[in-house]
Amino acid sequence: MSKRRVATLLTLAAILAPGSPAAAADSGSLVELAAKLGEGEIRLAFPAREDACGCRDDIWIESLDGHRIHLNHDDDWDCDCEHGPVRVGLRVRDGEIVRIRTRIGEPDRIRDRDREIQDLGLLEPQDAADRLLELARSGSRRVAEKVLLPAYLARDAVIWPQLMSLARDDGSSDEVREQAVFWLGRIAGDKVTAGLVSLARDDAAELDLRQTAIFALAQRKDAACVPALEQIALQNPHPELRRSALFWLAQSEDERALDLIERILTGE
Repeated sequence: MSKRRVATLLTLAAILAPGSPAAAADSGSLVELAAKLGEGEIRLAFPAREDACGCRDDIWIESLDGHRIHLNHDDDWDCDCEHGPVRVGLRVRDGEIVRIRTRIGEPDRIRDRDREIQDLGLLEPQDAADRLLELARSGSRRVAEKVLLPAYLARDAVIWPQLMSLARDDGSSDEVREQAVFWLGRIAGDKVTAGLVSLARDDAAELDLRQTAIFALAQRKDAACVPALEQIALQNPHPELRRSALFWLAQSEDERALDLIERILTGE
Protein backbone atom coordinates (compact mmCIF):
# COMPACT_ATOMS: atom_id res chain seq x y z
CA MET A 1 0.00 0.00 0.00
CA SER A 2 1.36 3.45 -0.95
CA LYS A 3 2.39 6.02 1.67
CA ARG A 4 -0.29 8.37 0.35
CA ARG A 5 -3.00 5.72 0.80
CA VAL A 6 -1.81 4.96 4.35
CA ALA A 7 -1.82 8.67 5.26
CA THR A 8 -5.33 9.07 3.86
CA LEU A 9 -6.67 6.07 5.81
CA LEU A 10 -5.07 7.24 9.05
CA THR A 11 -6.55 10.71 8.62
CA LEU A 12 -10.01 9.29 7.93
CA ALA A 13 -9.79 6.97 10.92
CA ALA A 14 -8.85 9.88 13.17
CA ILE A 15 -11.85 11.88 11.95
CA LEU A 16 -14.33 9.02 12.41
CA ALA A 17 -13.03 7.69 15.69
CA PRO A 18 -15.36 8.13 18.70
CA GLY A 19 -14.19 10.88 20.98
CA SER A 20 -11.78 12.23 18.37
CA PRO A 21 -10.35 15.71 19.04
CA ALA A 22 -12.39 17.15 16.16
CA ALA A 23 -15.60 16.29 17.97
CA ALA A 24 -14.53 18.38 20.94
CA ALA A 25 -13.26 21.36 18.95
CA ASP A 26 -14.34 24.73 20.30
CA SER A 27 -17.00 26.34 18.12
CA GLY A 28 -15.73 29.89 18.60
CA SER A 29 -13.85 31.82 15.93
CA LEU A 30 -10.05 31.81 16.05
CA VAL A 31 -10.08 35.48 17.09
CA GLU A 32 -12.46 34.70 19.96
CA LEU A 33 -10.40 31.71 21.04
CA ALA A 34 -7.25 33.83 21.04
CA ALA A 35 -8.93 36.46 23.20
CA LYS A 36 -9.87 33.78 25.73
CA LEU A 37 -6.44 32.15 25.65
CA GLY A 38 -4.54 35.38 26.20
CA GLU A 39 -1.07 33.87 25.82
CA GLY A 40 0.01 30.63 24.16
CA GLU A 41 -0.78 28.80 20.94
CA ILE A 42 -3.87 27.52 19.13
CA ARG A 43 -3.33 24.42 17.04
CA LEU A 44 -5.51 22.75 14.45
CA ALA A 45 -5.04 20.02 11.88
CA PHE A 46 -7.00 18.84 8.86
CA PRO A 47 -6.59 16.57 5.79
CA ALA A 48 -4.37 18.01 3.06
CA ARG A 49 -5.01 18.31 -0.65
CA GLU A 50 -3.88 15.25 -2.57
CA ASP A 51 -1.46 17.35 -4.65
CA ALA A 52 0.33 18.72 -1.57
CA CYS A 53 3.00 17.26 0.68
CA GLY A 54 5.47 18.46 3.26
CA CYS A 55 8.77 17.83 5.00
CA ARG A 56 9.32 19.78 8.22
CA ASP A 57 8.77 23.44 7.25
CA ASP A 58 8.82 22.72 3.53
CA ILE A 59 5.54 22.55 1.60
CA TRP A 60 5.25 21.45 -2.01
CA ILE A 61 2.24 21.40 -4.33
CA GLU A 62 1.89 20.18 -7.88
CA SER A 63 1.95 23.03 -10.38
CA LEU A 64 -0.56 23.30 -13.22
CA ASP A 65 1.99 21.85 -15.64
CA GLY A 66 2.77 18.85 -13.43
CA HIS A 67 5.89 20.17 -11.69
CA ARG A 68 6.29 20.78 -7.97
CA ILE A 69 6.11 24.30 -6.56
CA HIS A 70 8.17 24.96 -3.44
CA LEU A 71 6.12 27.18 -1.11
CA ASN A 72 8.13 27.48 2.09
CA HIS A 73 11.67 28.48 2.90
CA ASP A 74 13.61 25.42 4.10
CA ASP A 75 15.91 24.27 1.29
CA ASP A 76 17.33 21.34 3.29
CA TRP A 77 15.46 18.51 1.55
CA ASP A 78 16.53 15.20 3.08
CA CYS A 79 13.30 13.52 4.24
CA ASP A 80 10.23 11.93 2.73
CA CYS A 81 7.46 14.24 1.54
CA GLU A 82 4.39 13.46 3.70
CA HIS A 83 0.88 13.91 2.33
CA GLY A 84 -0.95 14.95 5.45
CA PRO A 85 -2.39 16.25 7.55
CA VAL A 86 -1.96 20.02 7.42
CA ARG A 87 -0.96 21.36 10.82
CA VAL A 88 -1.40 25.03 11.71
CA GLY A 89 -0.02 26.74 14.81
CA LEU A 90 -1.30 30.19 15.75
CA ARG A 91 0.88 32.07 18.23
CA VAL A 92 -1.19 34.16 20.62
CA ARG A 93 0.12 37.15 22.54
CA ASP A 94 -1.98 39.54 24.65
CA GLY A 95 -5.14 37.92 23.32
CA GLU A 96 -4.27 38.40 19.65
CA ILE A 97 -2.92 36.07 16.98
CA VAL A 98 0.50 37.42 16.03
CA ARG A 99 2.08 34.62 14.01
CA ILE A 100 1.04 31.57 12.00
CA ARG A 101 3.02 28.48 11.09
CA THR A 102 1.86 25.92 8.53
CA ARG A 103 3.34 22.49 7.91
CA ILE A 104 2.24 19.14 6.51
CA GLY A 105 2.98 15.81 8.16
CA GLU A 106 3.87 14.62 11.62
CA PRO A 107 3.41 16.86 14.69
CA ASP A 108 6.14 19.35 15.44
CA ARG A 109 8.54 17.84 17.94
CA ILE A 110 9.68 21.20 19.30
CA ARG A 111 9.10 21.25 23.06
CA ASP A 112 6.30 23.54 24.22
CA ARG A 113 8.19 24.75 27.30
CA ASP A 114 5.69 26.67 29.42
CA ARG A 115 3.47 27.74 26.52
CA GLU A 116 -0.22 27.03 27.00
CA ILE A 117 -1.60 25.06 24.07
CA GLN A 118 -5.21 24.97 22.94
CA ASP A 119 -5.43 22.08 20.49
CA LEU A 120 -8.58 21.97 18.39
CA GLY A 121 -7.63 18.55 17.09
CA LEU A 122 -8.30 17.21 13.61
CA LEU A 123 -11.01 19.31 11.97
CA GLU A 124 -13.09 18.76 8.89
CA PRO A 125 -11.31 20.55 6.01
CA GLN A 126 -14.19 22.91 5.23
CA ASP A 127 -14.52 23.91 8.89
CA ALA A 128 -10.79 24.60 9.10
CA ALA A 129 -10.75 26.58 5.85
CA ASP A 130 -13.75 28.67 6.93
CA ARG A 131 -12.11 29.53 10.26
CA LEU A 132 -8.85 30.51 8.57
CA LEU A 133 -10.55 32.64 5.91
CA GLU A 134 -12.53 34.42 8.60
CA LEU A 135 -9.20 35.21 10.23
CA ALA A 136 -8.03 36.68 6.90
CA ARG A 137 -10.68 39.37 7.37
CA SER A 138 -10.47 39.96 11.10
CA GLY A 139 -6.82 39.30 11.95
CA SER A 140 -3.78 41.54 11.59
CA ARG A 141 -2.42 42.15 8.09
CA ARG A 142 0.65 40.02 8.75
CA VAL A 143 -1.48 37.06 9.84
CA ALA A 144 -4.10 37.62 7.14
CA GLU A 145 -1.46 37.21 4.43
CA LYS A 146 -0.37 33.85 5.88
CA VAL A 147 -3.72 32.11 6.42
CA LEU A 148 -4.67 31.81 2.74
CA LEU A 149 -2.05 29.08 2.15
CA PRO A 150 -3.40 26.64 4.78
CA ALA A 151 -6.97 27.41 3.68
CA TYR A 152 -6.00 26.45 0.13
CA LEU A 153 -4.37 23.25 1.40
CA ALA A 154 -7.63 22.00 3.00
CA ARG A 155 -8.73 18.95 1.05
CA ASP A 156 -11.87 19.48 -1.11
CA ALA A 157 -12.80 22.67 0.75
CA VAL A 158 -14.76 25.18 -1.34
CA ILE A 159 -12.99 28.47 -0.76
CA TRP A 160 -13.23 30.36 -4.04
CA PRO A 161 -16.26 32.49 -3.00
CA GLN A 162 -14.40 33.76 0.09
CA LEU A 163 -11.24 34.35 -1.94
CA MET A 164 -13.15 36.27 -4.58
CA SER A 165 -14.74 38.37 -1.84
CA LEU A 166 -11.31 39.11 -0.35
CA ALA A 167 -9.90 40.00 -3.76
CA ARG A 168 -12.64 42.60 -4.22
CA ASP A 169 -12.56 43.96 -0.66
CA ASP A 170 -11.17 47.50 -0.61
CA GLY A 171 -10.78 47.16 3.15
CA SER A 172 -8.24 44.35 2.83
CA SER A 173 -4.55 45.08 2.30
CA ASP A 174 -3.10 44.92 -1.20
CA GLU A 175 -0.98 41.94 -0.15
CA VAL A 176 -4.02 39.96 1.03
CA ARG A 177 -5.98 40.80 -2.10
CA GLU A 178 -3.10 39.77 -4.37
CA GLN A 179 -2.66 36.52 -2.44
CA ALA A 180 -6.39 35.84 -2.84
CA VAL A 181 -6.13 36.34 -6.61
CA PHE A 182 -3.07 34.11 -6.79
CA TRP A 183 -4.84 31.20 -5.10
CA LEU A 184 -7.97 31.80 -7.17
CA GLY A 185 -5.81 31.26 -10.22
CA ARG A 186 -5.03 27.74 -9.04
CA ILE A 187 -8.62 26.71 -8.43
CA ALA A 188 -10.40 25.09 -11.34
CA GLY A 189 -13.91 26.09 -12.40
CA ASP A 190 -15.73 28.36 -14.83
CA LYS A 191 -16.94 30.58 -12.00
CA VAL A 192 -13.39 31.36 -10.97
CA THR A 193 -12.38 32.14 -14.55
CA ALA A 194 -15.34 34.47 -14.93
CA GLY A 195 -14.49 36.18 -11.66
CA LEU A 196 -10.86 36.72 -12.66
CA VAL A 197 -11.93 38.13 -16.03
CA SER A 198 -14.34 40.48 -14.26
CA LEU A 199 -11.60 41.58 -11.86
CA ALA A 200 -9.17 42.23 -14.73
CA ARG A 201 -11.79 44.44 -16.38
CA ASP A 202 -12.76 46.29 -13.19
CA ASP A 203 -11.68 49.91 -13.72
CA ALA A 204 -12.24 50.63 -10.03
CA ALA A 205 -9.66 48.03 -8.94
CA GLU A 206 -5.97 48.81 -8.41
CA LEU A 207 -3.75 48.25 -11.44
CA ASP A 208 -1.50 45.76 -9.58
CA LEU A 209 -4.53 43.70 -8.59
CA ARG A 210 -5.78 43.62 -12.18
CA GLN A 211 -2.30 42.59 -13.34
CA THR A 212 -2.36 39.76 -10.81
CA ALA A 213 -5.75 38.64 -12.15
CA ILE A 214 -4.31 38.47 -15.67
CA PHE A 215 -1.34 36.48 -14.41
CA ALA A 216 -3.70 34.09 -12.58
CA LEU A 217 -5.73 33.60 -15.76
CA ALA A 218 -2.58 32.76 -17.68
CA GLN A 219 -1.54 30.17 -15.09
CA ARG A 220 -4.86 28.32 -15.28
CA LYS A 221 -4.22 27.09 -18.83
CA ASP A 222 -7.77 25.92 -19.47
CA ALA A 223 -9.82 26.37 -22.63
CA ALA A 224 -11.71 29.44 -21.40
CA CYS A 225 -8.66 31.49 -20.44
CA VAL A 226 -7.12 32.08 -23.86
CA PRO A 227 -10.25 33.81 -25.24
CA ALA A 228 -10.45 35.86 -22.04
CA LEU A 229 -6.83 37.01 -22.41
CA GLU A 230 -7.42 37.70 -26.10
CA GLN A 231 -10.33 39.95 -25.25
CA ILE A 232 -8.25 41.88 -22.70
CA ALA A 233 -5.37 42.19 -25.20
CA LEU A 234 -7.63 43.54 -27.93
CA GLN A 235 -10.26 45.56 -26.09
CA ASN A 236 -9.03 46.71 -22.69
CA PRO A 237 -8.47 50.49 -22.72
CA HIS A 238 -5.47 50.31 -20.35
CA PRO A 239 -2.19 49.83 -22.29
CA GLU A 240 -0.41 48.12 -19.40
CA LEU A 241 -3.13 45.50 -19.12
CA ARG A 242 -3.14 44.92 -22.87
CA ARG A 243 0.62 44.41 -22.79
CA SER A 244 0.34 42.00 -19.85
CA ALA A 245 -2.31 39.94 -21.61
CA LEU A 246 -0.21 39.82 -24.78
CA PHE A 247 2.89 38.86 -22.83
CA TRP A 248 1.17 35.91 -21.17
CA LEU A 249 -0.46 34.88 -24.43
CA ALA A 250 3.01 34.82 -25.97
CA GLN A 251 4.06 32.29 -23.31
CA SER A 252 1.18 30.03 -24.25
CA GLU A 253 1.49 27.07 -26.60
CA ASP A 254 -2.15 27.43 -27.59
CA GLU A 255 -2.55 27.85 -31.36
CA ARG A 256 -5.30 30.43 -30.86
CA ALA A 257 -2.92 32.65 -28.91
CA LEU A 258 -0.24 32.38 -31.58
CA ASP A 259 -2.80 33.18 -34.30
CA LEU A 260 -3.89 36.30 -32.44
CA ILE A 261 -0.30 37.52 -31.99
CA GLU A 262 0.36 36.91 -35.67
CA ARG A 263 -2.71 38.93 -36.66
CA ILE A 264 -1.59 41.82 -34.44
CA LEU A 265 1.94 41.79 -35.84
CA THR A 266 0.76 41.63 -39.45
CA GLY A 267 -1.91 44.28 -38.92
CA GLU A 268 -4.76 42.03 -40.05
